[in-house]
Amino acid sequence: PDLRERLEGCRAAGKKLFLLTNSGLPFVDRGMTFLAGEGWRSLFDAVVVSAQKPSFYQGQAPFRAFDANERFVKWSPAGLETLEKGRVLLGGSVSELARLTGWTGPSVLYIGDHLFSDLLEPRSRLGWTTGAIIRELEQELARLVERVPIPVKESVDEPSTQEPACVVRDPLNGKTALREACASLLKGEPYGDL
Repeated sequence: PDLRERLEGCRAAGKKLFLLTNSGLPFVDRGMTFLAGEGWRSLFDAVVVSAQKPSFYQGQAPFRAFDANERFVKWSPAGLETLEKGRVLLGGSVSELARLTGWTGPSVLYIGDHLFSDLLEPRSRLGWTTGAIIRELEQELARLVERVPIPVKESVDEPSTQEPACVVRDPLNGKTALREACASLLKGEPYGDL
């Protein structure tokens, strides 16, 4: 199904949806209109643009809202009355989002495309459940299944070296996990906290 059908299915199942992005409203509006059609904002309970992630997860900044015609930003903090379907909020912070919505902990599923600003911060600071859409992994996973070596550079100045097809780097400390970790994951077995 297309994006709009998936989002409508989530709404029909009683899920609360929000869109959180660092991009500005004109860019988001054009992109989402293309992906989900006119009226895309009604698919979300909250739309937050210009979020300034990852600082969005650390601060206490209030949200701002556009005026009714979306011509300018109101500089007074946005409150609960501005959090209605179809309205767009600017900036803010996750603490303010949680205060306004009550969405906290592992019941929040947050899907992003950037390891640090979308996955690491919400998971470690807020306990959100996170998922990744990382297009670049398609090729790596295909190579992993075929056991084709993946060239890996430790630094820009160092020449490329061949490592086994399964290379998992811990984003917190940069250590490389063992091939066994990937083998376990491919079999569907849990392997630590990778």
